[in-house]
Amino acid sequence: MKTIKMIRYIILAFSFAVLLFWSCGEDWLEIDPVAMDTPENLKGEPLDVMKLSLATAYNSVTYVYPWGASSWVALNCASGDANVGGGAAGDRIEYEEMQHLDQLGPNSLSPQYLWEKNFRGIRNVNQMLSDYREFSSEAVDILKGESKILRSYFYFDMVRMFGDVPYFTEDSTYNVEGVRIPANIVLDSLITTINANAHYLKRKAANGKLNYDAAHVLLAKIYMWKKDYVGAAAALDTVINGGKFKLLDSYASVFNYTSPRNEEVIFCTKPTTAGDPSSWENWVSLYNIDMKLCGIRDFVDTKTGNDAIVNGWGFLKPRKDIVDAYIAAGDRVRLNENIWFADETMTDYAQYFDETLYDRSKKTDGVTSYSKDVYGYEGFFRKKYTNYKGYIRAGDWVEATFILYRYADVLLLRAECALNGAGGDADAFINEVRERVSLEPITGATMDDLKLERRLELAFEYDRYFDLVRWGDAADVLAGNGYNPARNGLFPVPQSEIDLSNNVLTQNPGY
Repeated sequence: MKTIKMIRYIILAFSFAVLLFWSCGEDWLEIDPVAMDTPENLKGEPLDVMKLSLATAYNSVTYVYPWGASSWVALNCASGDANVGGGAAGDRIEYEEMQHLDQLGPNSLSPQYLWEKNFRGIRNVNQMLSDYREFSSEAVDILKGESKILRSYFYFDMVRMFGDVPYFTEDSTYNVEGVRIPANIVLDSLITTINANAHYLKRKAANGKLNYDAAHVLLAKIYMWKKDYVGAAAALDTVINGGKFKLLDSYASVFNYTSPRNEEVIFCTKPTTAGDPSSWENWVSLYNIDMKLCGIRDFVDTKTGNDAIVNGWGFLKPRKDIVDAYIAAGDRVRLNENIWFADETMTDYAQYFDETLYDRSKKTDGVTSYSKDVYGYEGFFRKKYTNYKGYIRAGDWVEATFILYRYADVLLLRAECALNGAGGDADAFINEVRERVSLEPITGATMDDLKLERRLELAFEYDRYFDLVRWGDAADVLAGNGYNPARNGLFPVPQSEIDLSNNVLTQNPGY
């Protein structure tokens, strides 16, 4: 038995040394290599191996698929607020299919990558819990509890994307290969799991790790997917009343590359520049290549130093529609922190921007300096997560933290609960967010007010597509993207997975 565990330990330790896939603080994964099976070397079992296994599972939060494909880009392409962009049509077909939703099918790449990413994390958690089922101590139980909540994070994404899903846990009730368990049963089980294990988490944790409040944000999002606004409000009140997180005074400061982990950020990725910077198969971190991929194509900055813009390949370009939404709302602050203006021929827009790219460009031929960006280009580039020189980098790979949960999201979710009968002052929650960006307070807020506020505050983050689906607005808002109501907002189950299950796994409606 010892020998088997030692082999597993050596394999995990070797994998960690080669891949360097995670960085969560010096005391998180500092493990000396094991050279031989002796009582002295085994004294850290099972805790040290469990930490490695958990780190492997966390890697699926930040996992980059082959050829650099990512869920952040894919879901923003599906959001209706951005065009795929790139060099030309078909440059990255997996993103084209996410923007033009009617092109999605059983063999589409992005759904396959999203399925694999989440089940990779689920499998790693389940393997660790199975291997160490018989071990128990305070430290071991804490790791097990954290692992179960991380698994819940992956499963919630799976339900939002695919609906009914195979559901594997250490409880064998639903562990039937290929059989899809109804989404409502999975969500109820996730709620039970989070409630039973949240107390194991720290109130604040290292970058990239779940904490107590992050578990409650996840819990609230699950409740809201079920339209249980009372349950969601209780979870969100735990975060708000806990006092560990708050809005920063400046909207711009939330996304400043010099302080990516700040008092507003509840859960975020912690990428690394480890790996071969010349290889597109560097799967070490979900977001490393995204900064270059979605950077401003063919741009040469007049500025120097850390705030200089490093050019990119022009993916994920903002649509004019979201620019118009900011302008109509009088929201100059968030417009200027989320979007760059690049086209001097669009003279009506210049008045709304504090700085323009054509004024920063070293090129003097105006809009023609963006000629390589014709595809998907409507005069604008995304400013949130701009590829600034000040990021730590290795070649094209950038060490950039992306935010998954933050306090402004919590306040707006709580406002939504209040608007749906869960108690509380919706105006107060929304106005706390609006005050930061110098907007007039709202009186008698409606769901339309709330929906707009979420769009403008959380632009180019992660949840816009899911918001539209759960509100029932996707059919109208994404009609131009080929959204098919018969598919219920779900992505196709990968045909490769159906084949592997010998057709036990079934396809979603409309595919």
